[in-house]
Amino acid sequence: LSPMEMGRLFEQWIFLQMTAYLHAKKKEWRLSSFRTDTGAEVDWILETGSRVIGIECKWGRQVSEADLNGLRIFEKFSPKPVTKFVVYTGTTTQKFSSSESALPFKYFLETTLPAIQ
Repeated sequence: LSPMEMGRLFEQWIFLQMTAYLHAKKKEWRLSSFRTDTGAEVDWILETGSRVIGIECKWGRQVSEADLNGLRIFEKFSPKPVTKFVVYTGTTTQKFSSSESALPFKYFLETTLPAIQ
């Protein structure tokens, strides 16, 4: 598979993991996505009622500030502040600001997602 195909599969796998978690824990959170007519996008938007969380999935071992572009554009449209995560296949956590982080997918699924209120 090409890196682009692996990226799409990774994005869908993260979606399936989150969906399974929401059902297992009986969370009535809303899971959606975001795309502008100019192509800016966020893979997944998780709305808990009190919080809005943007999740960009990246099949790659490194993350840069550019990977946050779609998340930052989405925040301009959101009525609430957005916590922004890039979930990726690397092994280290990176903090870009108080509301922007890159997280290894295992940490996101096992630690971050269960801690969301």
